Amino acid sequence: MKIKAILFTGILFTISSAASANQYVTGGLGFGDLNLDHNDVSTKPEEQDFSQVTINGAYGYKFNDFLGAEAKLNIGASDEDDLKAAATIGVYLKAGYTFNEVFEIHALAGYARTNFTIRDNDDVSANYDSFSYGIEADFNISKSWAVGANYMSYLTDTEKAIIDKKPVNIDIDYSTVGIFARYSF
Repeated sequence: MKIKAILFTGILFTISSAASANQYVTGGLGFGDLNLDHNDVSTKPEEQDFSQVTINGAYGYKFNDFLGAEAKLNIGASDEDDLKAAATIGVYLKAGYTFNEVFEIHALAGYARTNFTIRDNDDVSANYDSFSYGIEADFNISKSWAVGANYMSYLTDTEKAIIDKKPVNIDIDYSTVGIFARYSF
């Protein structure tokens, strides 16, 4: 799967360099939420919830008015007591529609790699590869500039673990909401 993502990213950048009029970059700020939840009949339900400010950016290419591709980077800019900043990189297909050349809405689906470190007695680092999806709304200020907001679900996974000598499933979710500015070349 990692090779497919790298190949897809390479194709994206090759195609986009051939026709620069359809390229764009974004940059913004967001709020990320990492949730670890285990609930097993034999154990008391427990949930750990970590929040952080995020910095995000993207490089994209529009194939036409309805379809594009995008590479995203999302980095946690703040550390909570028990969470060292999470980071995510992903590649996406992006489908959308433009209303009156001013307002755009997009759905994104793709692949993301997320890593984070939880500080406990020992630092525990984890890397996850996962299906990722999101939605964006953009408001075009000019032909080149737009502002927008988005929701991205970067990670949804279940991991088996042993807690108090009993097997449990831990649900792991990482999502962000954010605002951004987009510049189209």
